[in-house]
Amino acid sequence: TGTTGNLRTYNYQSGSGVLLYNQDYCACVRAERTTCSICYHSAITEFKLSVPNGLAPLGGLGFDTNCGVKGIGPPFTNGGGFDYITIPNGQCSSPPTAVATTVTMDRYCGTAFNCAEDATTASAVTGIANTVCTNSKPFRVCVHSDNAEYANAAAAEGTLPNNRGFQLSYFQQTICQAKP
Repeated sequence: TGTTGNLRTYNYQSGSGVLLYNQDYCACVRAERTTCSICYHSAITEFKLSVPNGLAPLGGLGFDTNCGVKGIGPPFTNGGGFDYITIPNGQCSSPPTAVATTVTMDRYCGTAFNCAEDATTASAVTGIANTVCTNSKPFRVCVHSDNAEYANAAAAEGTLPNNRGFQLSYFQQTICQAKP
């Protein structure tokens, strides 16, 4: 697969497609012989996996506890954030000589692909924006979507612009990430 590349959801079609519902699959990237970690990044316009409860501020926080909530019903009366991807032990880029100041997260959703400084704050780290790295092998990104994409069309989850899917770019590194 190479040291760099792109991963897309099925039917992404350069951002003009629709996230397919009831999906559960993984895309794997073969680790090169000398690599220890992989980092994924996305332009802000290339990550649209529903907005938890239709709340735009939660869409920008798209990680961990905000992701994986089932579709319609209390407390998510405006639609859940069930659509998400998993990146095992994802964290902000942290070279092994640095002290890791971020937390690890597994789930990512919403309208922004971000690493997390803590359980409630998207990171403003320098370097490539919106970058999540992991040492966990095999390198993989798993996609999970429910069947409630348009169950509540008035809510933000039910609108097409928030359900396009994603395109992630990746690059492998020979250095390992410092563990938080």
